Amino acid sequence: LDADIMKAGHHGSRTSNSKTILERASPKYLVIQSGRGNDFGHPHSETLQKAHELGIEILRNDKQGTITFFF
Repeated sequence: LDADIMKAGHHGSRTSNSKTILERASPKYLVIQSGRGNDFGHPHSETLQKAHELGIEILRNDKQGTITFFF
């Protein structure tokens, strides 16, 4: 398993984005889609920390708006 871009599971929730899957996919970018100020606290701080520890760049539509890649 190897990915350049990975969409985070369940809006970046704590339990849907294990360190193991992030390590195995080894994406350069992790795209997290969650609404600004959502009631669930997504993305979870543990998910953000895991990605940060692995050197994965985090792209969030709640902070950056629309995320677009051109190939």
